[in-house]
Amino acid sequence: MRPKTVAEKQFCVLGPVAEAFITGAAAAGNTRLGPELAELNTLRAAHGDEAFLAALGRAVAFGRWRAADIRSILAAGAGTADPTAAGDALVLELPVVRGPFAGRLRHRRPVVNAPAPALAPDLVDGLRRLKLAAMRQLAPELLVTAKTQRPAPEELLRTLIEAEIAARDASNARTRLKSAAFPVTKTLDEFDRSVSTIPTATLDYLASLEWITAQENLCLVGPAGTGKSHLLVALGVAAVAAGHRVRYFTAAELVETLYRGLADNSVGRVIDTLLRNELIICDEVGFAPPDDTGAQLLFRFVAAAYERRALGIASHWPFESWGRFLPEHTTAVSLLDRLLHHANVVVTEGDSYRMREARTKQGGPTKKR
Repeated sequence: MRPKTVAEKQFCVLGPVAEAFITGAAAAGNTRLGPELAELNTLRAAHGDEAFLAALGRAVAFGRWRAADIRSILAAGAGTADPTAAGDALVLELPVVRGPFAGRLRHRRPVVNAPAPALAPDLVDGLRRLKLAAMRQLAPELLVTAKTQRPAPEELLRTLIEAEIAARDASNARTRLKSAAFPVTKTLDEFDRSVSTIPTATLDYLASLEWITAQENLCLVGPAGTGKSHLLVALGVAAVAAGHRVRYFTAAELVETLYRGLADNSVGRVIDTLLRNELIICDEVGFAPPDDTGAQLLFRFVAAAYERRALGIASHWPFESWGRFLPEHTTAVSLLDRLLHHANVVVTEGDSYRMREARTKQGGPTKKR
């Protein structure tokens, strides 16, 4: 499987057992998989990989697909009997007790693990004021575990801090991904290198994201359907996951955004706001030719980003033809001068992937690149 979200990636590094759990949970109709994965990652941080993997394996074996099941198995420990099969609430039997006290436990009912006692109100209020939501959620269970396992105080503190950091990283990544405004989510794993004409070494360098840190531009030029937009979005998604701020536009959307600043003479502020992002993607350059004012605004934006931010550009027009869709030849020359000075220029070739896929579905002939 190919994990898509940050929580899935953190979870799937555990290996086949984690993948089997996600697949089984999805097949069982668990519609809260996203929030539950975040909770499972928190449980993993609290109990350690070894205990968590053991509990996960038992859950998979008996068809238990919810975070509450994993929590119950972890809380019960390795000495309990196996969970009941899927279908009812998770019930863990008491371990068989040998010796003189066995008679006292003979008629006891099966034990359902109760939730951990709540924190004291003043602790809850303090953690809420400090905005430590992950600590507030994890602390009750972790304190119960600490009473039995008695970890070193610094280990208890480290677990709480790591859980808070992981939760904030995941939250920040979700915020950055939403702010990027990608039209769809594409990944580099989904990019088919076997049909792309881009050299492997070039793709590896782009995937390293070093060009973003170096404030270099990426200019993709080639026919429609040769992977330009897919690669731009996939690199943007990878940059978001790596902690970069990214913003996606089509060229028409970018010009429209800059146009809105003309009404109140705030174009400069609009450009400054856009340049808070470390990568700005401008797709479909030349599909909707701008008027003279739009071209001037586009040049003003590129000039402001020059040697300050990385730009990702995609166009089906070769550079020598940009004067055909930009109203002024001098504007095209000046814009390209700044755009290409520190740029990775990648030319894509071949048939349209979309047309080739359509011919395949219709049973028609396909051309190999």
